[in-house]
Amino acid sequence: MKDLQFPVGISNFEKIREGGYYYIDKTNLISELLSGGIAEVTLITRPRRFGKSLGMSTLANFLDITKDSKQMFEGLAISKNTELCKKWMNQCPVVFFSFKDTDGLTFESAYGMLCMKLAFAFQDYQFLLDDDAISDDDKGIFKRILGRTASMDETKSCFLLLTRMLEIHFKKSAVVILDEYDVPIAKASSNGYYSQMLDVMRAMMSTTLKDNTSLDFAVVTGCLKIAKESIFTGTNNFVSDTILSPRLSESFGFTQTDVDQMLKDAGLESQSAEIKAWYDGYHFGDADIYCPWDVISYLRDFQYGVAQKPKSYWKNTSDNAIIRSFIDYAGDNITTKLETLMAGGSIVQHIEENLTYDYLHSSEENLWSVLYLTGYLTKVRDKDLTDSLPDGCSALMIPNAEIREIFETTVSKWFDDSAKAWNRSPLFDAVWSGNSEALTKEMTKLLRMTISYHDYREDFYHAFLAGIFTGAGYVVESNKEHGEGRSDVIVKDIRNGRVAIFEAKYAKTLDALPDACDTAIQQINDRMYAADFRDDYDDILCYGIAFFKKRCMVRKNNYLLGSIFGCSPSLFTGQSIWIVLFLFGGTQWKTKNQSPCAPANGAAKGD
Repeated sequence: MKDLQFPVGISNFEKIREGGYYYIDKTNLISELLSGGIAEVTLITRPRRFGKSLGMSTLANFLDITKDSKQMFEGLAISKNTELCKKWMNQCPVVFFSFKDTDGLTFESAYGMLCMKLAFAFQDYQFLLDDDAISDDDKGIFKRILGRTASMDETKSCFLLLTRMLEIHFKKSAVVILDEYDVPIAKASSNGYYSQMLDVMRAMMSTTLKDNTSLDFAVVTGCLKIAKESIFTGTNNFVSDTILSPRLSESFGFTQTDVDQMLKDAGLESQSAEIKAWYDGYHFGDADIYCPWDVISYLRDFQYGVAQKPKSYWKNTSDNAIIRSFIDYAGDNITTKLETLMAGGSIVQHIEENLTYDYLHSSEENLWSVLYLTGYLTKVRDKDLTDSLPDGCSALMIPNAEIREIFETTVSKWFDDSAKAWNRSPLFDAVWSGNSEALTKEMTKLLRMTISYHDYREDFYHAFLAGIFTGAGYVVESNKEHGEGRSDVIVKDIRNGRVAIFEAKYAKTLDALPDACDTAIQQINDRMYAADFRDDYDDILCYGIAFFKKRCMVRKNNYLLGSIFGCSPSLFTGQSIWIVLFLFGGTQWKTKNQSPCAPANGAAKGD
């Protein structure tokens, strides 16, 4: 493998180019935005980690009149468009600002962070204070923003002020580039100060973008397209480019050609299939797209020996609470659709691109739209559709293995939380009393509350069992070695000197549940799972459980005694058990080792 510098976490175009980092040429974005009629305001929305910030940094460096960017763009596609470069390269005053770190648990905290970031940004424009053509009043507001003493109204109008000062200084109208504009609003919605932050952002956008005579044009990026009436009210010549649009479909994210070239340059063509399965699958406009953050993160880790197999990087950088909020929205219809998606299928939904955070959870349609627009779902390609779709609807699916893993782990966490909230006392009573019929009933109730994904592996049910008992005051062991094998789940009630052993099996049909139960019980016997607990616990209860989708059957093992002593289990049925109890001391044996697996009702009284 060749030693390449992958720019993980670096969204500064100048740093990437001057630092010798590997760069996939996306300067076609500049040509697309500047060719033909330029919209006064262009809103670009893409999921997080698809290169929006790097794209805006690239555009800013190309246009910025205070820089000499020729060498920075040397050899890139845009440099071949000499006419466009002559007209636009380093010819515009530029305001470039990112809202991505504007966050806080309270409005005061988030607003303070916004003022801090604005103060840092204004430091780059202090040369304007030396221009005698700019009024003292404007300079005074500038200094207050710089010193974080500006009024809220002055803060709301900060970009209007800056564009006016730049126009006076350079005698040219300014270009405004605002990155991740919706982050402050999303954070505010999550933390309960939505209306206050919306008031600030609406005023800031309005003063900057509406009737601003010092503005040449603006480009705004975000994750979601917030309804124009909510935040961009009155903005003229407003154009939006979402993941449904074909225009900039290859400008954000990696195409197959990009990834093939990267793997060739790195000498890692052998990883192509795995990278495709994990990080490809997004369909933006008419293009098939890889998540760039994941690809370069994996190649960097592979290069340094940190990871040899693809893993999820996206879940550690995005707010996956949206899936949880979706699940909590509840409803059998939603549950069924989630199960279909997790099974590899697709659902047909209308996509609403214009959203408002305060009404985000007002309809199921909004929630599916959010999952699509934020990258948790993608469109099924037209060529892969088997049926025609209703007007305005799209077929949605999970794009790749990485996102499927996020769904699965999130759903598991949701179940753990739901199980803890459910009244589990009847289930626990059934376990410790040896009532397998009641245990079947209670477990089935819980099972029907979960979201299954039709990949019915036994480890899914192992996690289900363990989740039931976790956090209830018991010691829970999963897949730990006991006897001559590894039992699925062990639940210890140390205070009361009792232990429950569970062996789970998955039945391929509903009718196969009884046989699967018997197989589980036989495994408990053959591998002597209960033997390790004879000396320390008074009650040892063993259960074979069979699952079929959201149905289960529980049987209690009544025949383990023989396997513990190396005899045939069939020996210890009927009258034979009386002989064993007599030989081992009758009631004394029972008191010391009462029912390693509770005998059938009435089978042995010990007296």
